[in-house]
Amino acid sequence: MAHVNSRVQKHRDALRKTGLRPVQIWVPDT
Repeated sequence: MAHVNSRVQKHRDALRKTGLRPVQIWVPDT
């Protein structure tokens, strides 16, 4: 699942650049 983690990190980075908070739609904490 390492590839998924790096993918999510890139997604979060993109969100931060747009000024949004990292929304947990992809990876819920449950």
